[in-house]
Amino acid sequence: PTVGVQDCFIDNICREDGEFLTYRESRRVTHTSLCQLCDPLESSTEWSVGSDYLLVEGEFPPNDCANVTDPPEDSPIDPVVEVSPTDPTVTSPDPPMTTNNTVSEEDSSLSGAAIIGIATGAVVGCGLIIIALKIRFTSKGKKDLHHGGEKPLEVDLA
Repeated sequence: PTVGVQDCFIDNICREDGEFLTYRESRRVTHTSLCQLCDPLESSTEWSVGSDYLLVEGEFPPNDCANVTDPPEDSPIDPVVEVSPTDPTVTSPDPPMTTNNTVSEEDSSLSGAAIIGIATGAVVGCGLIIIALKIRFTSKGKKDLHHGGEKPLEVDLA
């Protein structure tokens, strides 16, 4: 591999020319960026942004890119507001809210190993409770261990 010519070295990993940034949301879900890619002629150590896109700071793929050719209402970026340094009444807009808090039905289910682990724990727990109760209630009927199980000697002093 030739870094800077055919490859990039990003986040301590060699990347091939044209390889896109990926984001692993969970074990089963991996998202690929639409705009961040390895372009060794532009940068051999950082992700480059495709020419038709703007990078959305603080967002993960697939919401990390805004297509500059899309109409403004489809773009996730708020329009730029010109702020005059001499006008104290002008304030910048609030940062955009992200609504990426949805969990797919696939992610909310438990794996087979997790279900087996829960069931095993429940069975072992119930078994320990049964053993503890059995020991507790059967020890009440046993002979008194302090006197060797014999009745104390009674002496008539009269």
